Amino acid sequence: EDWVVDAEDPARSAWPRYINHSRLRCNVQANVVHLREQPLGLVYITATRPIPAGRELLLDYGEAYWETRFPSKWDPRRLYIAHAS
Repeated sequence: EDWVVDAEDPARSAWPRYINHSRLRCNVQANVVHLREQPLGLVYITATRPIPAGRELLLDYGEAYWETRFPSKWDPRRLYIAHAS
């Protein structure tokens, strides 16, 4: 099941709008709570490991996110370089 969190409008979003993407270094995950008889659910963020203060929050946006922006799997904007951190 795919969910979209639209964080473009600051008036309608909160701090999770600043979570960036990393497939390799993600340290948080999004969780969805389905609300009975409601078309929308509630999304909350949990840490997947201890995160030091000041560290960037990173989430794997998932393949569906990239397919909507760059449909071709060979688009250079979808490529990433793995390096040790």
